[in-house]
Amino acid sequence: MGSDGDNPHRILLPGPGEGIGSIGWSPHGRRLIYIRSRGESSKAEVAIETCELDGGHRTVVLSEHSLWGPDGFSDLAWLSDGRVIYSAKISPSTTYDVWAVAADPDTGVRFTQPSPVTNWERNMPGSLNAATDGKRLIYISSRYDDVLFLGDLQTANRGFQSRRLTADDWNSYPGDWTRDSSALFFQSFRGKGWVIAKVAPDAGTPELLLSGAANYYDPVLSPDAAYLLFTEGPNLQDPARK
Repeated sequence: MGSDGDNPHRILLPGPGEGIGSIGWSPHGRRLIYIRSRGESSKAEVAIETCELDGGHRTVVLSEHSLWGPDGFSDLAWLSDGRVIYSAKISPSTTYDVWAVAADPDTGVRFTQPSPVTNWERNMPGSLNAATDGKRLIYISSRYDDVLFLGDLQTANRGFQSRRLTADDWNSYPGDWTRDSSALFFQSFRGKGWVIAKVAPDAGTPELLLSGAANYYDPVLSPDAAYLLFTEGPNLQDPARK
């Protein structure tokens, strides 16, 4: 929405299956910048776009799916020197970082290739906010991973002993034990959604049991070990559902 005196007016109208977020101003205040998503699930097109204040003369600064992350759309900041600051990762195996790409503040036309500003931020940087002179940037960089630990209850004389049950850094939460206590069912976030897996204390590598388009949580084994009960929910990593 825009504003003309006391009368707001619509600037951008998302189409079916589209989402718009992270809206900001150009350095001179004559253009807007935002992120638009088109399509559903992991194949969605996600791009940084600009437009004039009436919604016209749109440009695509960058098309990059990882502009959508675990917390939604990347934040944006358009600096006084023309650089657009955002967060993304270059491949599924790398971490999120702050990146910069330069675009003309008057036309929205990109004139440089993206380049990294930070290295190894682990989780998606957020709340990007630049100083007026464009020389300093403040942002939130969260560093956390909920991993599974296994504790030995038979070492009371030596204190409680524990060790990591999973060697990877994916967020994981325990579920239920197998009936012979040889393995643990657990839920784990694996980049694109929550899955259910099983791991033995000495195996190291989990066995993936359930994954797909939805999220899967809370594995509970039946008393006779014949059934595994779990819950299923929509995958909110889908940009179209934001």
